Amino acid sequence: MNMNLAIQRYGLSGKTLSVSALSIAYLLTVTGLLFFNINDKALSRARSDKASFVSSVGATASDSPATGATSSANAPMLEMHIANNGLVLLRGAQVLSIEGKRIRIGQNWGGQRFMWTVQTEKYTKIFSQKGEKAELSDITAGDIIKVTGKLIGGGSEPIINADFIRE
Repeated sequence: MNMNLAIQRYGLSGKTLSVSALSIAYLLTVTGLLFFNINDKALSRARSDKASFVSSVGATASDSPATGATSSANAPMLEMHIANNGLVLLRGAQVLSIEGKRIRIGQNWGGQRFMWTVQTEKYTKIFSQKGEKAELSDITAGDIIKVTGKLIGGGSEPIINADFIRE
């Protein structure tokens, strides 16, 4: 059905169709701006919460996941994924100790304590909080890190061969 036939059949004028089209476009624009504003506020709040966490942690070697050094309102985002092919992603893990090329990390999740050993290799890429290249020596006990790698050992303290580590 062409436009002229629709106008004649339903008794609509060209102005009515133009106003209707503009009204729909305006409604979609306002709705989009509303959702953008809501998401932008949530994103800003999340960034603010992360910044306040980083400044409030004051990470020290005496802090450990078992002591609950931060309140749940300021706790880092905890994430733990182990794929069926052995790939691992840990986010919000606290560095407990560093011995040679091994980093011992922990996460408290509810009432459970998860401990991991992260093995670094020559190909492991390490980044600072700002995303700049860093070294293993830049990581200290108390730091909160994100680790991706491959699970190479199980047991009560699984071992991850790290591909990437980010402070």
